[in-house]
This record gives sequence, structure tokens and C-alpha cells, in this order.
Amino acid sequence: MTEANDTGLGAAPDGDRGFDAHGRSWTARVAGDGLGGTGKLGVARLSLVHFMAQGETAPRFEALIATGTFQRLYERELVDLLARAQPLPPPPPGADPPAGSLQKR
Repeated sequence: MTEANDTGLGAAPDGDRGFDAHGRSWTARVAGDGLGGTGKLGVARLSLVHFMAQGETAPRFEALIATGTFQRLYERELVDLLARAQPLPPPPPGADPPAGSLQKR
């Protein structure tokens, strides 16, 4: 007998959020969801948020937040989250953009 997946993981993406910070326009996007912690009571649902500057195709920063809170963040909270986000290494020259990244139009 299999148990139902009640984690809510793999739900539809939350959509992009645009905002201005540090004199630039940024896009924030939920890149994925997961679980963190150990044991039945220590597990937390987390979402990975990627940040891309306007005109760029690959994310430059990433941060973890509680799953389900992304669309409720105020613009000021997105600015603060970007300030605390971890930088990502640049993609190698000529590499294809990562799946789910913004494509240049």
C-alpha cells in the first residue's frame, strides 16, 4: 500500500515577481521546492528563489524561504531577500540558459 503525497511539492509555479533594487530592475522566481530538517516534527517545506537582473538569462542570486510565502512578500521584503541571497557562479561562456530561466526576446 502506498501513502498519498501530502507534502504539496511539485505544485504549480508561483510566477515571476518584478521589483527594483539598487538602481536595477530584478525578477524573482521560485526555482523549486523541497524539504529540510530531520524527523517527523523537524521537517520544513522550503522554496528556492532565484533572482535575475533585467536583461540577463541566468540567475545571479538564490535564497530559501518558507514554501507558500513567495506571492505574499511585499516588494520591500523581496529587496531585503535579494540583499541576503547567496551569489551563484556565472554560467560558462556559450552555455545554454538553465531550464526555467528568462530567455532574451
